[in-house]
Amino acid sequence: MAFKCWEFTKCGHEPNGSNTGRDGVCPAAASHKAEDCQCWVVMGTLCHGKVQSQFTDKLKSCLQCDFFKYLSRQRQGSSALLQKIYAEPPPAPEQAPTPPPAAKA
Repeated sequence: MAFKCWEFTKCGHEPNGSNTGRDGVCPAAASHKAEDCQCWVVMGTLCHGKVQSQFTDKLKSCLQCDFFKYLSRQRQGSSALLQKIYAEPPPAPEQAPTPPPAAKA
């Protein structure tokens, strides 16, 4: 059985949900594929009463989310991988090699 985040959290932001009149339908519910809800990859979701816009802010929220933690346990560690990715600083850009000095004619 596929779980949907709005069924788990009972947020009311699914189509015809109790909170759609106030805040509208959550993009996770609007773009949802019936077999698998991956709300953490959908930008602009209505989580915990506010719009999740920037990926870094959204990821912080997802790592705290009971639905995300539940699915992570079911999928054997997705949360741990995302926490590792989030905690590591981005790699430094590669430096272009210094060109050799110009030959004198």
